[in-house]
Amino acid sequence: MNKKLYLILFSISALFLAALLSRSRDIALLTIPFLVYLGAGAITVPRDVHLNVTRELSILRTVEDVPVTVTLTVENSGGRIPRLQIMEPVFEKMNLVEGNLTPSYTIVSDERIKVVYTFTAARGIYNWQTVKMKASDPFGLFEQTVEMGAPGHVHVFPKQIDLRNFSFRPVPNVRTTGPNPSRLPGSGVDFWGVREYHPGDALRTIYWRKSAQHPGTLITKEFEREEIADVGILLDARSSANDTANGEDLFENSIRAAASLASHFISKGNRVSMLILNDRLVRIFPGYGKHQLLRILEELSCCTPGERVSFDTLKYLPVRLFPNHSLITIISPLLPNDFPFLARLKAEGYQLLVASPERPKPVVKNNAYAVYAQRIAAVERAGLLRQIQRIQVPVVKWDASQPDEMARQFSRFVKVRTR
Repeated sequence: MNKKLYLILFSISALFLAALLSRSRDIALLTIPFLVYLGAGAITVPRDVHLNVTRELSILRTVEDVPVTVTLTVENSGGRIPRLQIMEPVFEKMNLVEGNLTPSYTIVSDERIKVVYTFTAARGIYNWQTVKMKASDPFGLFEQTVEMGAPGHVHVFPKQIDLRNFSFRPVPNVRTTGPNPSRLPGSGVDFWGVREYHPGDALRTIYWRKSAQHPGTLITKEFEREEIADVGILLDARSSANDTANGEDLFENSIRAAASLASHFISKGNRVSMLILNDRLVRIFPGYGKHQLLRILEELSCCTPGERVSFDTLKYLPVRLFPNHSLITIISPLLPNDFPFLARLKAEGYQLLVASPERPKPVVKNNAYAVYAQRIAAVERAGLLRQIQRIQVPVVKWDASQPDEMARQFSRFVKVRTR
């Protein structure tokens, strides 16, 4: 029973009661239209409800703000249903672009209808298991709720910025052919030096012009060997570090930076791992290629800040996750007491790169204390970044309130030797 039926019954009861109290036939006759309305609904209510529902998604993996089309196919294998209302769930970060989530239809036996709607969503995992439907008479008085299984899910990945102009080559630590100069002679494309010819050297490496200057001696060219580097991404998901008046935007900037850096380093042929520092430590062990990037993006799509965690949790870094002398990219807004952790990693022989979004500055008017507090916070952060740069750790920072500032700062980044 729903509110409409309650209203009809209440109206009939009230009219009958008023007719009895006033002993008026005219008031009693007013109940006839309501009774006819109620009787018509009771006669036409569907008795045999047998429905089959299937769900189709236009794409299973996408990025933020890209439209996703959902198609529900409802087939009626029972009797005629005068009014069938479909009720699709509404997720918190879902924005309906086209269509209707609660459409109503009249469906006859063996008829098939399609419900199509399009939405965009923020990063996350959107999962459907069932579809709720209400089968009722044409007036919606007598309803029967039916819940049918229609599974489906879509992963919405965070946006990635183009880091094509970001030039940073870590010192390689994996003795396998890759994209990074190793500062050692071997097979490569960049000229390294010359040496005396040894039996077994390829003839194409002989430096004939130099050999002609030294009769009786053959000179061979040497090239700089290029190898693979281990890149570990450490994402700071602490609530204390991402707690601002517009903290969600700050954390979303860190998520996009992590996704963009992972895509960049994997596309260059490096081996990439990830550790997300929140209430549960999310570990993604080193790997290559598109499958590794997919695993990283899936974890980033459902990542949330944690409250009971700090850098002290990482007193001992797992070597399997961050091998010795690998590059650790730390993505964090940074807190004043984070410097000892970075200094310890540097002292242990890791290469470091810090990517730090800056907190948006709130607009303060007619409040001298708030202005002074902002200045103190800015000076404190500048001092922290200067300390980090003094130990030869490069820092990329950007304003989280500017949409294109992240891509601009990474494009302007000048490569610094990490070791």
